[in-house]
Amino acid sequence: MTLQFKVRHVNTRNGQQYQCLDIALENGFVTPAELSGITLPFELDLSRGVVFWGPAPTWLISRLVSLCAEAPWVGCFDVQSGSVIVASSRNSQLAAADSFRFLPDKPLGQALFIGGPPNSGKSALSYALTRQLKAARREKIVHLHRAQWDGEGSWYVEASDRALTEFLINYICYKIPKVLKNLR
Repeated sequence: MTLQFKVRHVNTRNGQQYQCLDIALENGFVTPAELSGITLPFELDLSRGVVFWGPAPTWLISRLVSLCAEAPWVGCFDVQSGSVIVASSRNSQLAAADSFRFLPDKPLGQALFIGGPPNSGKSALSYALTRQLKAARREKIVHLHRAQWDGEGSWYVEASDRALTEFLINYICYKIPKVLKNLR
């Protein structure tokens, strides 16, 4: 299985403690076929809230939320806001869509910003750098976060059907915005 979980207890600056379910994807991706074999780590305490931490596709997060249905609440860490967004709750103090700042007592880690004009190789560089960091530092969590989606990304580099990927990028990035602009 290319999917690995680790339970981590995090103390925050305001003294609260949360349990995080760290999500690690070997080689950076997981297949839908793996959904049926997913089991939660035995050390995850479903009598407490659960925070999902790490990159994962929406369908995987949906499956994890359903597996954690007994927990008082389940949330996902949002890198952009530095907050936990509650996805599911049985707790009267937290409702779905509530959020709270998540400030660990230790820094979240290092970040690298890559910028440049269109077609300058940002996606290719980011992809190669992410793969190399994950291979060299398996004990660390490496997450690639794209601030402005331009249609390309890891899926583009990994795709075998180049004609289809070019079609999708042109359609999504150029045709749909023009249609939407004309609707205004």
